[in-house]
Amino acid sequence: AVVSTQRTGNGIERSNRTVTELFLKIGQIYAILGDYKLAEMSFLHCVGVTTLELSKSDAPKNPKVVTLAGLAYEGLGKVYLSMNLPENALNMYKHALQFAEGIFEPNDPQIPVLLNDLATVYEALNEYDMALEQVEKAIAKAKIANQAAVPSIMCNKATILLFSGDLQSARSLYEQVLQTCVRIQDYETAREVKANMKILEEKERLQKEHLNE
Repeated sequence: AVVSTQRTGNGIERSNRTVTELFLKIGQIYAILGDYKLAEMSFLHCVGVTTLELSKSDAPKNPKVVTLAGLAYEGLGKVYLSMNLPENALNMYKHALQFAEGIFEPNDPQIPVLLNDLATVYEALNEYDMALEQVEKAIAKAKIANQAAVPSIMCNKATILLFSGDLQSARSLYEQVLQTCVRIQDYETAREVKANMKILEEKERLQKEHLNE
């Protein structure tokens, strides 16, 4: 059988896009299974194909290709964090943001997600001031471009505060985010908040014991 490579109206070949979408899904599956090297290879393929297509100045930017690129960059960054390679993740996210700001629309919903992921990398590197700076940018951008992501990004800010040692601010923000999640029925973020609050409670207990010594 002959595989059709008919081009769509937005430039990228249908067969190539289908293969790229398949690589993205495979990368996500490998990441879930903990096979990070194969996940990395799959996401790198997606990044290479989509960035090449989006870099063509004479072609309109297909929203589906933009989304694929954003998801591939996000997946690759998370894989590097899971591989305990935060420096790789940092370099990747910096490049992803630079690329996104040049290619994506200013209010593309993927940009606050990338900013939030960059904040997570800085937190993993114990660079809490930089992490808070990036997460604040992500919150501001999400309020304009990706309202659905705001509770999750706010939760990430609380977690950065938690690990930076500002337990009081972390608790206040977690409680605020949890109330929002209950109101809008964002159960996934609510579960994340509750799990992180258990870590917070343990840190508060240890802090209290230390003060009582």
